[in-house]
Amino acid sequence: MSESDTDSNATYARLRATTPVFWDEAAGAWFITRYADVAALLLDARLGARLSSVDLAGIPAPVRDQVGALEAFLGRWLVFSDAPYQARMRKAIAPAFVPASIAALTGVLRSHARKHLGHFVEQGGGDLVHDLTKPFALSVAGEFLGFAAADHGRLATWSGDIMGYVTAAFDPELTARAAAALHELSTWVLTSLLPRGDGPVAATLAAGTARGELTGAEAVAIVAQLLTGGVEPVSVAAAVCSAALHQQPDALARVRAGTLPLSLAVEETLRWQTPFHFAPRRVRTDFVFQGEQFRAGDRVALVLASANRDERKFSRPDVFDPFRTERGHLAFGRGGHYCMGAALARLEIEELVRALHDGLPAARSWGPAEFASSYGATELRSVPVLI
Repeated sequence: MSESDTDSNATYARLRATTPVFWDEAAGAWFITRYADVAALLLDARLGARLSSVDLAGIPAPVRDQVGALEAFLGRWLVFSDAPYQARMRKAIAPAFVPASIAALTGVLRSHARKHLGHFVEQGGGDLVHDLTKPFALSVAGEFLGFAAADHGRLATWSGDIMGYVTAAFDPELTARAAAALHELSTWVLTSLLPRGDGPVAATLAAGTARGELTGAEAVAIVAQLLTGGVEPVSVAAAVCSAALHQQPDALARVRAGTLPLSLAVEETLRWQTPFHFAPRRVRTDFVFQGEQFRAGDRVALVLASANRDERKFSRPDVFDPFRTERGHLAFGRGGHYCMGAALARLEIEELVRALHDGLPAARSWGPAEFASSYGATELRSVPVLI
């Protein structure tokens, strides 16, 4: 496995066929690629969430403190933590994610979708991600997290810089940018976002910190995870779903006629182009899995993107098929680390795709999604649309 792989799906298919539990010496990790194995290990208490694999002793002195601060910050994210800390944090933020709170946002999402689609039409189209789906996802994140439109630009920059550190090999320049982003994000959350208390998340976190249920640093970590997980993945998935449907006129016609639930197309998109490819884990205690010896401290990559294309679970797995009957993709994980924002993400994607295909029935040109070569997350270069 390497970051230079240009066709990770082909690599995963080979591993599923020949070495489904694969030790990669270069990465220093086990890669688990079959659906049944990934689904089982997502629930296995012998694995813990991400722990820092950075050897601080090997980091040059000028950036060692930056790396330490970033790793401590990431260790507070729900996705990278375990009980009892994780359970306490999930409880602290849970009021913002109750079904009634999410359902109450439906009208707001529809309004944002129509507004951004209107801007898109006025300018004659453009790139679907840059000009429509990402601005939409940012505005929805603003409603939910509690930040204003004036904050969009810097929040997108901070989010991108932090995720650049998370998803790439160690690089001093990326580290410096991420450290600066963390400092600026922390200052903004603690001096602006929480004091205002606008939106479900900011209001919940402000109340929680006031009661002493979580610290300011923990509140910053929750905001950062929701920001990074709620903008780029949603915007990419909405664009992929829209473009894929437009390449299948029969499916698109049925969605518009109401005979194919749009929710099925959204679920198929999440399976077919899984937003985050890996669920990173660390072995907590020695055990044998599928004949391989896992030792305490070993890194394990549960490859969600591969599991979601496992031919043992899904027929014609490399094909986008909104009519498929197989269910149960793992894009949002499983068990205690299941994504708290899954319901909101699904609703966002569905509302934007519906508005897009209802509002642009006669687009003159609609290019297919052009995927970027990436490692760890689904990325798009462009999806050109001409009104």
